[in-house]
Amino acid sequence: MTLSSSALFAIAMIIFFLHIQLVQLYSTVYVVLHSYTYTLHGQPLWLNLQSCLLPYVLNNYGYVKHVLGDTKSGLEFILESLQILPSNSYAYKYLAEIYQSQGDVEKACESASTGIKLGFTNSYGNELIDFQKKNCR
Repeated sequence: MTLSSSALFAIAMIIFFLHIQLVQLYSTVYVVLHSYTYTLHGQPLWLNLQSCLLPYVLNNYGYVKHVLGDTKSGLEFILESLQILPSNSYAYKYLAEIYQSQGDVEKACESASTGIKLGFTNSYGNELIDFQKKNCR
């Protein structure tokens, strides 16, 4: 089963909204399809969001792409999100998972370490510390 870009985008938005609830951000978010076209790597994203939220959407969209088997494209979206917001500790969690799945333990451990340094543990819990204990030396 292959999902369309709009279905992948919808999944990314669902993950994004769950993320917002987890960190208890109180922000008004609205999506108006076709009101503004943002193109990244040839993928149209119809967004009308507060600009500060765009990196989170790109990050989650990238992770969904990875989970659905398009790891290369997913990694590009996550790295693009980090160019916009380099302090996003959750993006480093996703990078650690992706690099781990590719067998690149060194990059996975570096990503986990960076996420921890950026405050992942304070915001989300010990998941990256557990990842380090299990996978890093």
